[in-house]
Amino acid sequence: MKPVNFAARWGIIAATTALVWASLALGAEPGAMDLAVGDVAPDRYVAEEEITLPDTDATNAAKDAAAAAVETRYKEDTNVTAQIEENIVKLFTQIKANVVATDPPLTIEVDRPIVADPETIPTTSVAETTDTTQANTTTTSAVPTTTVSGLLFLDRTGDGFYSDIPTETSPETDVPLIDVDMILTDSAGVITRVRTDASGMWTATGISAEGPIVVEVDLRDPQFPKAFALSTENNPQVIEPDTQAEVEVAAIGFTPFTQPISQQVDLLAGDYLIDTDPSQPSLATLVGVATDDVWRTAAGQAPQLPVIQDAARQRALSALRDGIKSGELNEVRQQVASERMFIPLEMDQEPALAAQDAARAVAGYFLEANSFPDETTTEAARIAATESVLPVNVTYKQGATIVEDGQVISQVQYDAIVKLNLLGRTPTQYLALLVATAVVMAVLAFYISRFRPGVWASLRRVTLLGLLVVMLALAIRASAALGSVMDVLEVAGGYAVPAAAFGVMVAILFDARMAVLMAVAAAAITALATGDPGYTIYALLSGFVPVPFVASISRRADFGSAVLAGAVGSAAAAAAMAFFFHTPLVDESLALQTVGLSALVAGTVTMVTALAAGMAVSFFELTFDITTSLRLLDLTNRNHPGLQLLQDRAWGTFNHSLMVGTLADKAAASIGANNLLARAAAYYHDLGKTQNATHFIENQFGISNPHDEMSPAESAAVIRQHVSDGVALAREYRIPTEVADGILSHHGDGIMRFFYQKAKDLYGESAVNVDHYRHAGHKPRTKEMAILMMADALEGATRAVFSMEAPTPARIVEVVERVVGEKVNDGQLSESDLTLGELTQVKKAFVEALVGHYHQRIPYPNFPTDPGLPHGSPALDAPTHSPDPDEVSVDSEDDAPDVIPMRRQKER
Repeated sequence: MKPVNFAARWGIIAATTALVWASLALGAEPGAMDLAVGDVAPDRYVAEEEITLPDTDATNAAKDAAAAAVETRYKEDTNVTAQIEENIVKLFTQIKANVVATDPPLTIEVDRPIVADPETIPTTSVAETTDTTQANTTTTSAVPTTTVSGLLFLDRTGDGFYSDIPTETSPETDVPLIDVDMILTDSAGVITRVRTDASGMWTATGISAEGPIVVEVDLRDPQFPKAFALSTENNPQVIEPDTQAEVEVAAIGFTPFTQPISQQVDLLAGDYLIDTDPSQPSLATLVGVATDDVWRTAAGQAPQLPVIQDAARQRALSALRDGIKSGELNEVRQQVASERMFIPLEMDQEPALAAQDAARAVAGYFLEANSFPDETTTEAARIAATESVLPVNVTYKQGATIVEDGQVISQVQYDAIVKLNLLGRTPTQYLALLVATAVVMAVLAFYISRFRPGVWASLRRVTLLGLLVVMLALAIRASAALGSVMDVLEVAGGYAVPAAAFGVMVAILFDARMAVLMAVAAAAITALATGDPGYTIYALLSGFVPVPFVASISRRADFGSAVLAGAVGSAAAAAAMAFFFHTPLVDESLALQTVGLSALVAGTVTMVTALAAGMAVSFFELTFDITTSLRLLDLTNRNHPGLQLLQDRAWGTFNHSLMVGTLADKAAASIGANNLLARAAAYYHDLGKTQNATHFIENQFGISNPHDEMSPAESAAVIRQHVSDGVALAREYRIPTEVADGILSHHGDGIMRFFYQKAKDLYGESAVNVDHYRHAGHKPRTKEMAILMMADALEGATRAVFSMEAPTPARIVEVVERVVGEKVNDGQLSESDLTLGELTQVKKAFVEALVGHYHQRIPYPNFPTDPGLPHGSPALDAPTHSPDPDEVSVDSEDDAPDVIPMRRQKER
C-alpha cells in the first residue's frame, strides 16, 4: 500500500474518531446530580476560583426596558398621497366641466342662395381665392365684384352691440375676436376665406356681386373660443352686394354660454362638503373663477383655476410630507385651512383672497392620514435597542458562596455552578471518552484492513463508512437525550437507537459482514453514550436483525420484507431488554407500560428510519459511486434507458449482451462471485456499439459489411472506438464504475487478429504497428470482469462456429476449452484473482449454459432439415461444410467480421 493512501485512510479514521467523540460529548449528561433553575439547592456551592459571568435575568430585564422605550415607527403610505392628488384633480376637472351647460347655439337658420349646377359654373382655382389675414382681392374678368367687411367680437356687456368704451353703468368693454376665419360664399359657390385682424375687423375684396353672398364664421377654426354662444343672431347672414360700394355686414358677437354659478355649486355640493357653511363659499369662489376663465381664455389671458388647483395640491402635499397620523388628522386639517398662503393670481385683491381661502379649504378637505405604524421597522428598532444593552455581569470571588443550601437556584447561580464544573464531567472524563472512542475506531479499522482488504483499499468506501459511523453516533446521542427531554420517554427513549437502519444501509452499500461490524460499532458507541447495558445490548441485537434479510435481497420488493422483519425483531429485543434492565418488579402495571412503550418506540423508529435508510442508499450510491445489489437490480431492468438505447439502436448487440449476461451470471454464481454484477456488466459492456451499430457483424443482417470497403486501420479504429463511446455513455447514464469497468476490460488489451493479419498481408509485418490493432482497455482485475471477458468471447465464438455446424456437447466443450485457453495463454486473466480451481468451475458452468442454449428441438412437419445436422435441426442457410476451428476467430464478437470472409474464402 502506498504511504500516501495509508496516511489518507488513517486520517479518515482519525477524523471519524474526533467527530464521534464530539458527538458523544455534545449534550452529554453533566453527571449524577440533576439540577435545574428554580430547584432548591441540595447543598452549599462555593466558587473554587474567581468567575465572572452574565446575569441573564438582569440582562433580559434591561433589554425589555430598552425595547419598551422604543417609540412606534411609522411608514408613509404613498398610495394615500397619490389618491389625495387624484381627488383634488378630480374636483377641479369637474368644476371646469360644469361651466358650460349644454352645446351653445353658434348659428341661425337662413335662406341660402341656390348655387347653379357645378357643371355650368367655371372652376375657380385656389390662386383665385383670398385666404390670408390681410385683405386680398380675387378678380374674375367680366364679373362685377364688391368688397365686404365686418367685425367679430366677444360680447362682454351682453347687449348684442360692440362697445369698446367703458361707462359708469357698464365698466366692462367688449373684446375683439382676433385671428378667426370668416367664410364668404358667392352665388357661384366660390368660397373666400379671410382672417380677422387685431381689432377684430375683416375685409374681403373681389367678391362676385352677381348674386347673394353668404357670410359666416368658421366655427371649426381652432382659434374660435370654446363655450361661447352667438349673441347677435346673425351668423350666418346673407347680403345683397353693391357693385359700386363696399358692403359692411353687421358685427357678429359671441358671449359665454355658461350655467349660473348657483346651479354649478349645486352640482358639486352633493359630492363635496368642503365648507361647514351651507352656502359653500369655497365652491362658489372656485366656480366663479372657472366661469371667468372662459373670458380669460377667449381673450388670450392665462386661466386662473389651474393656478389655484396647483396651489391646493402643493398645500396638501406639504402637509402630507411629514406624515399625518390618524389621531392628528383633524388638527392638521384645521391648521391647513387656517394658515394663510400666497397664490400669484392675476385678479383683483378681493377675489384673489377668496381664491386663496378656497385653495386652503380644498387642501384641508381632502387630507387623510398617510402615516401608519410599521411593525417591521418598529420591531427592528426594538431588537437594535435590546442588542445595544450591555450584559449585566456578576462576579463570584474565589471562595465566595454561589448559593446556600435550601435556597432557590437562579439562572446566574446555575450558570456559575455549571461553568465551574461543579456538576459536570471533568477534563479527565472527556479525555477518557476520547481514548475509549479511539480504541473502538482503531479496532474497527484494524478488522477492516485485515479481513476486508477490498473495502480498506477504497478511499471512497472508507470515507463512506466513516460518515455512517459519525451519523450513527449523532443518532445515538439524540436518542439518549430523549429521556431528558420527554418524561414519558425516560426509559423508552433509549430504545430509539436506529441501529437497524444503519445495519440496513451498510448491508446494502457494503455486505453482510460489514453490517455485522456496524452492529458491533453501534453497541460500543451506545455504551459510551449511555453507560446502560440494556441499551447497549439492544443496539447490538437491533443492528443484527435485518442483516440476513437485506443480504438476500434479489428484488426491490424484498426490501419491504427486510424492513418489517427488522422492526419486529427490534421491538422484541427492546421489550426483552426493558423487561430485564429497566422494569421495577414491585409495580406490575408500570412494568407492562414500560415494556410496551419501549417495544413501540423501537419498532416505530426502526420502521421509519429503515425506510429512510432505503432512500438514503440511493444518495450514497450516486455520491460515492457504490454498486449495490439494489442498484444492480435497477441496471438489469430491461426498462433502463441504457438498455432501451441498446435495444433501439443495436438489436443484434442487445441480444448478444443478454446471452453474455446469462453465461456470466451462471459462471459467477458457480464460484460464489457477484453474479448480479457480472450480469449487469455483461448487459452494458457493448453499450458503445450503439454509436456505430452497423459496423458490427451482429447488426448487419440483410446489409453489406462496411468493413469490406475499409482499410484494416480504419476498421480497427471503429472497433476500438466502441469502448470509449461506451465509457462516455456509461457516464451519461450514471452507470457505476464497477459495472462500467466491464466496458474497458471485456477485450483486455488483446489484438484484433483479423485486421492485424489483414494489415500484415497488405503492407508487410514490418510496416504494421501491432499497438494500433489492440483493443482500447485494460485486463480484467476482478473475477466478475474476467468471467465477462470469457463469456463475451464464448458467445461470439459459439455463434460463429454453430452457425456452420451442428452443436454437440463435445463440440461445445471443445470451443469452451479453446476460448478460455486462448485468454489464459494471452495473459488476459493475469491481473484477476481467479484460481485454477475457480477457472475449472467457470468452464463447467459455461458448458452447462451453452448446452442448455443449444438444446435439441423437435422438428415440425414440412420444416426443411439437413440430413447432416442432428435430427430436427433446421437447415436454413446452413453451410456446406464444417469449418476448421482454426479458421474461426474466438477473440470476441468484435472480430466477427473476419468469420464470414474467412468462411466465404474457404468455400470459394
